[in-house]
Amino acid sequence: MIAILWSFKIRPEALGPFERAYGPEGDWAALFRRSSFYLGTELLSGGDGAFLTIDRWRSKADFDAFMAANRADYEALDKATEGWTLEERRLGLWEGGDSPGEQALAKGRQARPSGTASGRSGRSRA
Repeated sequence: MIAILWSFKIRPEALGPFERAYGPEGDWAALFRRSSFYLGTELLSGGDGAFLTIDRWRSKADFDAFMAANRADYEALDKATEGWTLEERRLGLWEGGDSPGEQALAKGRQARPSGTASGRSGRSRA
């Protein structure tokens, strides 16, 4: 499992739209769900417009495959949301053990044949 972390400082007038788009049921998560290997997103608030996102994927190869297949839509969403941020920084990619989402994914794959395999410019989440 990998986790891609981003930190953001959001313009006060954009807090509501940002939280909706970047939350676990938001526009970014909807885009990422095109891949069966996307495990979920967390949005954490530090107060005063500071946020951290954690996007989890089964592997870096799975994230890279998602980006190869969806780069145009990723970049369009990035462009649509870029005006909301005062600061944005990719903190990095971390590798870890099996998350609960990855464990559930693995169990589902054991029960049936494997399915199809299937980021945010100045800040590209890639």
